[in-house]
Amino acid sequence: QAQERLAAIPGVQSVTESIPLPLDGGNSLVRWGTEAALTDASAFQQGTAHFVLPGYFETMGTPLIEGRTFTAADNVAALKIMIIDDQLAKMAFPGQSAVGRRLLARINTEQAEMHEIIGVVKHQRHTSLATAGEEALFVTSAFAGFGSGRWALRTTGDPAQVGALVREVVKGIDSRLVVAEMFPMQFYIDRMGAQTRFT
Repeated sequence: QAQERLAAIPGVQSVTESIPLPLDGGNSLVRWGTEAALTDASAFQQGTAHFVLPGYFETMGTPLIEGRTFTAADNVAALKIMIIDDQLAKMAFPGQSAVGRRLLARINTEQAEMHEIIGVVKHQRHTSLATAGEEALFVTSAFAGFGSGRWALRTTGDPAQVGALVREVVKGIDSRLVVAEMFPMQFYIDRMGAQTRFT
């Protein structure tokens, strides 16, 4: 409901939600492994997990390298599919296509489960502009079993101009809901580069 109403705001091209957003400082670690990890626990590695709504990569402008991105039909709890970044793809399947392959990941269960890879996207930097950071995998927020705390809107003009309308839409859904933070993406980029500029 929030996605539909926010997308209807004039000047908004697309809407998504994610935990975390690129460069917001958030990081959710996850264990992943190829099928070799089924018999050798030392084959597991540590990357980051991201929980997103369909339309996330399009809204964030993240290039798709192969396969496809999530659709609305993918956003269900029982579907064990994922999208990985090119950094993870090179580590797990060097010199091969990752689409259609399976990857173990412990996301919301005690034991790692197999997931089918449906797409590979360009790596995003989440915690630093200076270093690439950990490899990443993406699953839908419905599979994870919870919504996110961060929404992102792509607009045609100055994003600050839609701020008041965003607050109005959120309040119209539930008057108890509060928009705690609202920044343009440039804010996160500037914040990540602050120490370098100071130095």
